[in-house]
Amino acid sequence: MEIKLKQIDAHLAAREEALEIKQRQMEEQITAIQQANNQHAELIEAMNGMRLEVQTVVAELETIRKKNKTLVQEKRTLEKELESVNSQNILASGSLKIEQKKILTMNELMEKQNEFINSSTTKRSSNSSRTGKEIPVPQFEGNPLEYRRWISNVDDYFQQYKYISDFEKKYIVVSALDKKAKDWYNSANDSEVGTWEALYYNLKKEYRNECTYIEAISIMKSVKLTRKTKYSDFINKIRPAVQIMSNGNSEFAIPLMLDCIDKDIKVFLPILPNETIIMFENRLMEQHRALRMGINSNSGLNASANSLENNKDPDGDWIMAVNSIKDNKMMTEEEKIEEIEAVIAIQKRLGGYDRAYKHQYQNSQQNFKRNNYNRSQWSCNFKGGQKCTVCGRNNHSTSNCFFNKPKTLSPIHHNNCCSGKDQTQ
Repeated sequence: MEIKLKQIDAHLAAREEALEIKQRQMEEQITAIQQANNQHAELIEAMNGMRLEVQTVVAELETIRKKNKTLVQEKRTLEKELESVNSQNILASGSLKIEQKKILTMNELMEKQNEFINSSTTKRSSNSSRTGKEIPVPQFEGNPLEYRRWISNVDDYFQQYKYISDFEKKYIVVSALDKKAKDWYNSANDSEVGTWEALYYNLKKEYRNECTYIEAISIMKSVKLTRKTKYSDFINKIRPAVQIMSNGNSEFAIPLMLDCIDKDIKVFLPILPNETIIMFENRLMEQHRALRMGINSNSGLNASANSLENNKDPDGDWIMAVNSIKDNKMMTEEEKIEEIEAVIAIQKRLGGYDRAYKHQYQNSQQNFKRNNYNRSQWSCNFKGGQKCTVCGRNNHSTSNCFFNKPKTLSPIHHNNCCSGKDQTQ
């Protein structure tokens, strides 16, 4: 029994030791868990701190982005200012260079002029030995259309008489200027007409109708053809500008010229295929003349005739038509005015003057005179309030319109008068 008790005590002691060991292990694990919990809490605090730092960094980045945007905008504005300043500097330097070149050229011209003046005495002595009479230079009155022929004659003149100095050339050309050209010379600056080269260049610039692209653009913006403007003034101004802008191509020249025409005239000028600029200008001239006649027709027959004489161009078709009406002795003054207005109304209705219609009208007038057909017999037979659909007037009906009458009236056949000898035979 004692042995068993000892064994039991030993076994219990071993159990107690094992329990103590396990208790120690549990305490160690508890301490380890507490340490891990403490570390986890520290990590959570660190994470929260990092989050706060990230938020502050993000806010700082946004502010930096905004600052960068403002800086970029300021940089762009500064670059634009620098570009403008550089362009101004370039223009200033270019203007300075141009002024320097002008000064140099003027000095050279003055030197040449002095040389020519000094050498003129010797040339006169040598020229005095020449025989024959010099042909005078033709007069120039300032018409731009006559300039090319006149300047070519001047060039041929000085080519023939090569011994003439530049000073004498200037004197000869100035003495040949007359009327508007003389007024231009008197109003020009001395630098523009002081020497022969300057005078020749400025005459060419003034009357040859040559201009740059910038001048052509300004001319096309400022010049406008209306019913009241003069066609010759318009075409002399717009023709060189259109020629420069279109480079001589009719497909581009015609639309450019149409942009400079009032819409009241442009309505009657459709673009035709394969039409040259000369054909278009002729069509425009006839249409403008016809519309101007329409404006002046209400002032009476004499005012219409005077306006036609003042506004006539190389083609006088409308003048001939109105003169044929004016010379008709069988019509009264009121009937003549009505006839002119009817012709203008039909021209507006057709959208342009038709040459075939002109010949048809002239033939009808000849038949009218040949048959002694009195217009008052049918011109007064109309119903009041009716409007003619042919010429657009309200003083007669369509059936009684002069232009609706048959144009092939049978002429009166006069019997051939025979002589007395033939009658006896």
